Amino acid sequence: MKIFFTMVLSCVVGRCFAQWAVVDTVNTKYSNVYFYNDSIGFLSAYEFYKKTTDGGSTWATDLITPGENAGKFYFLNPDTGFRTGYSTHDGGETWSVANIDNAYCFTSGNKYGYTAITSLLFSFPTYKSDDYGENWQAVASAPLNDTATLSYPRTVYFSDSLHGIIGDFGGYVHYTNNGAISWNTVDPLGYPFDYTAVYMISNTNAYIAAHRGYVDPFGNDPGLILHSTNGGQTWEEVDSVYGQVNKIAFIDSLNGYLCTYYNLLYSTHDGGRHWGVDTNIINVVDFSITSSPNIYVLTWDSVFATGNVYKRDFINDIQLIKNTKDVELCVYPNPSSNDIIIEADASENAYAIVFNIMGESLFKVKLTGAKTTIPIDKLVKGLYFVKISNLQAKFIKD
Repeated sequence: MKIFFTMVLSCVVGRCFAQWAVVDTVNTKYSNVYFYNDSIGFLSAYEFYKKTTDGGSTWATDLITPGENAGKFYFLNPDTGFRTGYSTHDGGETWSVANIDNAYCFTSGNKYGYTAITSLLFSFPTYKSDDYGENWQAVASAPLNDTATLSYPRTVYFSDSLHGIIGDFGGYVHYTNNGAISWNTVDPLGYPFDYTAVYMISNTNAYIAAHRGYVDPFGNDPGLILHSTNGGQTWEEVDSVYGQVNKIAFIDSLNGYLCTYYNLLYSTHDGGRHWGVDTNIINVVDFSITSSPNIYVLTWDSVFATGNVYKRDFINDIQLIKNTKDVELCVYPNPSSNDIIIEADASENAYAIVFNIMGESLFKVKLTGAKTTIPIDKLVKGLYFVKISNLQAKFIKD
């Protein structure tokens, strides 16, 4: 398993991308953003939410939610939707209690729904709906191997009506290939991790994020990205990001996004094998991807008590990708305490710019050829990013 203390070579394929457009500015701290399509969207906070029907140009007055937490939203159509513990049939105007927990997923044209319910027992029950969420029936409980550890489901995803994966707080991953009639449990990392986000690109191709829940003595706080090619039976660690991953989602088999506890947005364009931070947008709280596909991102700046909802047109991004030649940026040794060496296919008179995890530019160095040595001895220990034009890679100062 590759961990932060391992000497690795950081190489990424670089491409250029379109800029983010601001569609709304908010003065209230919201925790979730969800867009059903490019017209209907929601922002939710702890006890209230607001809705737009024109793509974010205007929003309804903050609406009070029943229960304690507005939670995350998901709509099957413009009228019928769900959030943590509740359902609506009038577009979110009114809500009624539903047997649905924070970890839930709909699939197969939204006909089938699955949810994993938090329990104080040494397993957690899963429920299934086969009528678009109208009724829920208990199916098999996902077990725990270690009954000395209390657990609860953190994330659930189904690629179709049969294949699903649950990540839990107690260090286990559960998978099913029979519609939750039974679950199999695996322990991918060999010791307890909190599995915080999962996404299935297909019935076999899946990614899950793991986090150990504390910062190590070197100041590292990695969120680990694991990949499965057999529906969750076995997992391989393929990359790491800074901090706990709160959400991960893919647009297609190559392109995906994730956001972390430290308000960073990462993207991948090689099917999830490598992830790079987007330095064009910071203070990211949540994101939502529509079927268009467009990406909506919610930010919040706690210092200035303001935030924005951003939009990116992914179709334009795809066109840019098709018209851009792949080039590579490599950084080594990684981690390093004194110097890093950069290898890049870059133009003459190019500069390498070093950023911290907040996206702040620290210094720049002019490239001296195919290989350039950059001193980093004055940096404090932690995770950093180096950017050359549209190329970006990460490195660790130890």
